[in-house]
Order: sequence, then structure tokens, then C-alpha cells
Amino acid sequence: MVPPENRIPVNGYPGTMAPIPPSRMFLIRDALKAYKTKMGADAVTFDASQGDGGASLPGVPRELYERALALQLEHGSAYDQPWGTVQFRKAVVEQYWHLDSTTGWGTENVIAVQGGRDGLNKAYQAMIALGTKQVGSVLVVSRVPWISYN
Repeated sequence: MVPPENRIPVNGYPGTMAPIPPSRMFLIRDALKAYKTKMGADAVTFDASQGDGGASLPGVPRELYERALALQLEHGSAYDQPWGTVQFRKAVVEQYWHLDSTTGWGTENVIAVQGGRDGLNKAYQAMIALGTKQVGSVLVVSRVPWISYN
């Protein structure tokens, strides 16, 4: 039994938060498909997507997939550290971001996760546990963490 002083107090704050509307991404995609079916494949459209699924951006180059597969085959599928393999983190720092080591930023500042929400949740949980010890602080990220396409 956990002593009362070590328990997380009950709090109803989620019930007072603003609701998050459901994603309309697939409705928009299907409506565009219906429009093109009706108006013709050459119908003029404007694609303002974020490139999800390669809709407006070229997607991941084939050679990058091949190199990632080679790393997976070499490394295996055994459990690894929760923040990703050293090889991957080093590639992110040196080859993708080209971080300057004099800034103090390096492989220790990189985590690799499966999906944006997973990473945000883990970073926020770590911030609470290792930082302020308070729920409700701000987490700064380098990209917009889309939770809904509306």
C-alpha cells in the first residue's frame, strides 16, 4: 500500500479543459476525392496539407528507407534505450540538424519515438518527474504538434 502522502491527489481539471474537436483530415481527403471524381482528375484544386502521406510533399526518399532498413537489420529488434539508438541520435545531430557542439546540444538532447503524441507525452512526463514536479507547465517543441486537422 502506498502511504497517503505519496499518492497523487485526485483532481478534476480534465473536466474543465476545452474540448479537442475530432480530426477532419480524412473527411477533407474523401471530399477532395469526390470532387475530383465529379469534376475530373484535372480539376483545379489547392492543396494546403502538411504533407501527411506525401499528399503535397515528396515523401521520404527511397534511399533513406533503404538505409533505415539496413540499420534495423544490423541493430535487430531487441529492446533498446527508450530514447533511441546511439547511431540514430548521432545521425540526427551530425547529419540532419548539423548541431554545433559548442552550443552544448548533442546526442543526449535527442529522443526518438514512434509518433508525435508518444514523444510529447513522454517528454511532458519526464519534465514533470525530473523538472518542476508540477502538472500544467509548458513544453516547448520545434514543430506544431498537430492533434487535430480542422
